[in-house]
Amino acid sequence: MAEDKWEKTYYLIEIGDKIMSEKSLKNKTALITGASRLQGIGAAIARKLATDGADIYFTYYLDYDRRMPWGVEENEPDKLQQTIQNIEAEELDKHYQINLRATLLLSSYFARSFEKESGGRIINLSSGQFKGPMENEIAYAATKGAVDALTISLAAELAPKGITVNAVNPGPTDTGWMAQKLKGELLKKFPQGRIGKPEDTARLVSFLASKEAEWITGEIINSEGGFKR
Repeated sequence: MAEDKWEKTYYLIEIGDKIMSEKSLKNKTALITGASRLQGIGAAIARKLATDGADIYFTYYLDYDRRMPWGVEENEPDKLQQTIQNIEAEELDKHYQINLRATLLLSSYFARSFEKESGGRIINLSSGQFKGPMENEIAYAATKGAVDALTISLAAELAPKGITVNAVNPGPTDTGWMAQKLKGELLKKFPQGRIGKPEDTARLVSFLASKEAEWITGEIINSEGGFKR
């Protein structure tokens, strides 16, 4: 009897733990004191509570970690902050307005005003959202990913009007924004030994805009030079 009672008690504890683990910390605010190192306990707690929905504030003291054998990189607190960012409606709306709403409305206006029997072209720029995750860019990734879906559906809608609709994913492209450190990291992922150039994208767009590409529509073309994520 005692053993049976113990088993029931253990079962109830197990169920209780499961229920507790499924509870959200939404609308809760947590202050973690001491989260300067990404490998530390404080950082792990911050990430876990953020995952469970809490708004996070954390403190750090880099001077202490600098003196310790393990050391600390100057940007570790910034990296932690980026990994636990919360998406606000305002941020999402801004990405939506630029990446999706403007793209769809402009395409609609063009289609309505297009009066030729053929030769219409809509060429969107994608970012390869369906090839892999984009860390710390949830709002951007979600709205740019929607462009791929829009491209496929719009191609079917506009085909009878003589308009083709495609999207180009140029992959990481050096347009002047890349720091040398980032370039070094990206170069390892390009089998051709160089990073994408704007001219690479321009040539593909020019082809899709030409008569030779009249049979290509509803495609998301990943022109990344073999980039490995």
